[in-house]
Amino acid sequence: MQKTAFVAAAVVACATQAAAQQGLSLDQVLARARAHAPQVLSAAARIEEARSRMVGARLRAHENPTVEAVIGPRLSDGSRSTDLDLSAGQLFEPGSRRTARIAGAEAGIDRDSAAADEVRRQAASAAADAFYRAVEARERREFLAAAEALAVQMTDIAQRRYRAGDIAVLDVNVGQTTLSRARAERQKAEAAGRDVLGTLRTLLDLSDEALPSVSGTLSTGEDRALSALLDAAARRPDLRVLEAERRDADADVAFGRSFRRPDWGWTAEFAREQRDTIVKGGLSLTLPIFNRGQDLTATGFARVARLEIELDTARRSIATEVRSAYEVLQIRLAVVNELEQHGVTGADQNDALARRSFEVGEIRLVDWLLIRRELLETRLALLDAKLEAALARVRLDSAAGVLQ
Repeated sequence: MQKTAFVAAAVVACATQAAAQQGLSLDQVLARARAHAPQVLSAAARIEEARSRMVGARLRAHENPTVEAVIGPRLSDGSRSTDLDLSAGQLFEPGSRRTARIAGAEAGIDRDSAAADEVRRQAASAAADAFYRAVEARERREFLAAAEALAVQMTDIAQRRYRAGDIAVLDVNVGQTTLSRARAERQKAEAAGRDVLGTLRTLLDLSDEALPSVSGTLSTGEDRALSALLDAAARRPDLRVLEAERRDADADVAFGRSFRRPDWGWTAEFAREQRDTIVKGGLSLTLPIFNRGQDLTATGFARVARLEIELDTARRSIATEVRSAYEVLQIRLAVVNELEQHGVTGADQNDALARRSFEVGEIRLVDWLLIRRELLETRLALLDAKLEAALARVRLDSAAGVLQ
């Protein structure tokens, strides 16, 4: 199993390194995060630790056999002989104690397996978040680069009209200022993109040789009904961790109760006294009078009660989290729809008309700049809205446990 997992992780790693040169898709980012994120590898290793504990839990006898030997001379009335005493014994615990120990070990395996799934859920959520931020940074950089190129054209037009005597030098200076601002905005977007790609590289444990790139769009993913999301959330890994701990607490109670039953064992003795040979065998029982596992049982019951409260609280909290994330997503989607339907409708056409109007002297440069600024801010607002909607979808899917 370990070899198969290692090979699978290696395949994902090689594929991701190759894809990083062409642009990582969301599916590739999630696959890498699930298989190769540092915290995921650590959580998977804990599962093997838990499985190792099962070896001791399955032992039929937790006490090793005892062997004693006593030998010495016997002196009597001037005669001398050698006495020998040999004894052996083995103590066994009641079967219910072994059953409880195995149940506790199984619960521990389930707990660490669910904990590993929870780490994968968090790693996938963080990776998806970083992916969409990287996509947004790429689109913002490309958009601002186009805006910078247009500002260059605007400055050229302003200088040509100034040389023709159509506009004052003030308009040329304003154009230069606008171009400088466009370049600064593009450079800021470049820095922001490198920052988020660095975060993505860290999350995916990629090499430091080069920053990865991403491919894809700011998608809001598949629509799911709220009832289906709530059903999925009931099986979230962090809930399964608490449920496994609850079973472990039940095993503690059963383990404590097993001390109400006596341990039993056998003994065998062989002795030589002078010329006599003595052979004896017997059984032994512990009397559970004073220590009946009271502390283990009481602690187990207290732990069960605490975990019941934590489970109930966690279920209600997760359901509230899913409902809230669902409502937020609907609002984010409405914002995107509003800007797409009404905010940027005809924006490119209006921009082209304003440019031609300035070229022929129908409007002033300041008027064109106002139109350009309004269109730019609307486009960037739509880009921000798409990012917020994509991140809202990630949070909803993560809260419901469908992204893990």
